[in-house]
Amino acid sequence: MKPEAIVTESLQQHLLRTGQATPRFVQGAFPFIGAGITERVALADEVEYTVPEGHKAEVLYLRAGNHTESLIYLTLCANNRPVRYFPLGKSEAMHIPLAIVETHPAGTKLSLQVSAARGESGLVIVDLGLLEFSL
Repeated sequence: MKPEAIVTESLQQHLLRTGQATPRFVQGAFPFIGAGITERVALADEVEYTVPEGHKAEVLYLRAGNHTESLIYLTLCANNRPVRYFPLGKSEAMHIPLAIVETHPAGTKLSLQVSAARGESGLVIVDLGLLEFSL
């Protein structure tokens, strides 16, 4: 008798497979001019995601690259309130999977903001991965 295979999948895999969740991405290369290392500046309108009605969302990872010769950091904000900070060294790129993931309800506006030295101009490349769930 042939043993049955045990198949396991994560909750995320199950929700994706059954159509109860959809991956969403905020991606692009965005120029910026720093306002001061402690001052957050919005990157662009395209670096925002609003959780639609009847859904909730979780941010799973951030990939980012810093195309400047100075330290910068990105701030993930929920309704303009900082929830995560991602420092990026000069000319550095990072992949950051989030170990602790918060669920954001419908209507929450998620955005990425950048902080850099005053007058520092540069380019940041971002790939923010989210999972959107149906309620």
